[in-house]
Amino acid sequence: MAYQLRSYRKFLAAAATAAMVATAVVPAASAASFPDVSDRYKEAVDYLEAEEITNGLADGTFGTHSQIKRADAAVWIAKALGFENFGAPDSGFTDVPERAAKAVNVLKDLGIINGKTADTFGSHDSLTRAEMAKMIAIAYDLPLDGGAHPFTDVSAVFSDYVKAVYTAGITNGKSETSFGANAPTTRGELAIFIKKAEEFKVVAPDVLVSDVAGVLNDDNTITITGKAEGVEKVAVKLPNGDKPIAANAAVVNGVFTVTTEIPAAGIHEIAVYDEKGNLLYEGVADKVVDAKIKIAEIKR
Repeated sequence: MAYQLRSYRKFLAAAATAAMVATAVVPAASAASFPDVSDRYKEAVDYLEAEEITNGLADGTFGTHSQIKRADAAVWIAKALGFENFGAPDSGFTDVPERAAKAVNVLKDLGIINGKTADTFGSHDSLTRAEMAKMIAIAYDLPLDGGAHPFTDVSAVFSDYVKAVYTAGITNGKSETSFGANAPTTRGELAIFIKKAEEFKVVAPDVLVSDVAGVLNDDNTITITGKAEGVEKVAVKLPNGDKPIAANAAVVNGVFTVTTEIPAAGIHEIAVYDEKGNLLYEGVADKVVDAKIKIAEIKR
């Protein structure tokens, strides 16, 4: 992936602003008047039409209950993000129609999508709900850690992404225990998912974590303490390659304490989360701190 998603979006926004020239004001699109759009979908479809993400089908309907193809979903997502005309390396997929090529190129470059094989995108295949969850979660930077989902039909490959859209309130699944992971996504559903994802914002919890410090023990462990207000439990995490070290702790009288192993590569970051996965504190060192230095020397 050529860029981190947030940086890429910021760069694009800046470039678009610099390229603006005086033009006549174009009125916003009128409310959606498709005959097959019920009240459940109207607000989302209105939004997509107003943002010129889609204008519906050639027969004058929106195709609310029609399955959306992977190529069309890529175009919608790229337009929603403002990337539809942004240059990116060729995806290498040989089955992408010309109308979707730029969208697929940029979304692949960003890591939002991948192919069915090394050289096919599956452009004409229906987008499954599990695939939709992954696209939405990555495209909109939804938190992947914290929270849980109750669905029993989601594979491990897609579980974190389904958890992300579920905990963000973007979808509640087909039933209490079924997400419909392998079911096709309809055009109406994707309209709702995009609209809700555009509105999603990470709300910082009203919690204060401070005075995080550590003391090295003789058995090559470290005891980390800190103050916390407004939360009953925390999770302390230390980066450790592809297996981060995590330890949960109760907050007693405004103080938490955990004892855990020291990462093999030393300590260069410490993070504290609440039970829902919200980041409460993050300390980063200017350089890797080895086992001889206290975490207290890591600066926020």
